[in-house]
Amino acid sequence: MTESAKRGDLMLTERQKIILKEIIVNYAVTGHAVGSKYLQQAAELGVSSATIRNEMSELEGLGLIEKTHLSSGRIPSLAGFHYYFENILEPVNVSKELRFKIRTFMERAESKQIDEIIRKSTELLSKMTDYMSVSFSPEAISSQIADFRVVTLQHKRVMLIATDSFGRISERVASVDTISPESLKILTQMLESELVGKTIKKALEFLDNFDSEGKYQAIDEFVREDIEQIINDLASDHYYIEGEYNLLNYVHDESPDTVKEMITFVNSKSDDFMKLIKKIGLTRGETTQIQFIPRIVDTDNGDFILVSARFDTKHLQSGLLALLGPQMMPYSKMLAIVSTFRDELQKRINNIEEMD
Repeated sequence: MTESAKRGDLMLTERQKIILKEIIVNYAVTGHAVGSKYLQQAAELGVSSATIRNEMSELEGLGLIEKTHLSSGRIPSLAGFHYYFENILEPVNVSKELRFKIRTFMERAESKQIDEIIRKSTELLSKMTDYMSVSFSPEAISSQIADFRVVTLQHKRVMLIATDSFGRISERVASVDTISPESLKILTQMLESELVGKTIKKALEFLDNFDSEGKYQAIDEFVREDIEQIINDLASDHYYIEGEYNLLNYVHDESPDTVKEMITFVNSKSDDFMKLIKKIGLTRGETTQIQFIPRIVDTDNGDFILVSARFDTKHLQSGLLALLGPQMMPYSKMLAIVSTFRDELQKRINNIEEMD
């Protein structure tokens, strides 16, 4: 890809943009190269085939389209796709029926746990599109610890259960071999007086400055570490993956080995996969975007398309909702669906925040 194509600062004429768009849209549907005669009819530019061929030569010279060995037509290059995604592509209008279905789902979602709503949204998005869907729930460093309980178990163990103000739950079993019943009371008092009602940020600051020789010296250091891990779990972003086997429906668009490789990567290295998704989807300024994703980390060539939308909330950090599918997909439609899902999900989360 040329640097100018990456930056999107190529100065294409409107006619060239229309031709590039027609080539990409047709290729996404058929997988075939596009010739000047087809473009003359489909694009309705009102110019001759010779003029269109000249424009195609210009686009080829810019590295946005390329020839194939089997046809005199042209197909989009990776740089051409990038230019189209960043400078030409616009979402279509979502049907009233589809928007109503998404909105109704959000309004009827009974859970007040933000993570659960995001998980169910990810599941529905995959079912509605027949693609793989992924999401990141936002980090909740600004939320408060609403409850922190100690439940006594057998064999000198306790379960520590924390809930934050946005309904997130984190739990952990801790060994208390060295803690007496009286020390457990002190532990419970510390949780209630020092952590409950505090923001996660303040709670972590308290634990960082924990005085093992002070009033809570009876609390074992290992238990303190368990408490810190629970709070960190509340603050961290959670991710969800749905419909990865939907990719098998598009083996005709991608080679079987490529699809199988992606599914294996998702299932066996989900943390690495989601780090890649997060890097691609949340590090840029755009709230919605569509781009290629490498099938393996550290490769340059894209084999799959990621359609992502960032959602922002009043009190949480940003989250992400996205679709992953083959190169050949209805880009504008999928971008519109993901954007609509994001809008309705963002409203639902903001309503939950306001109720709390």
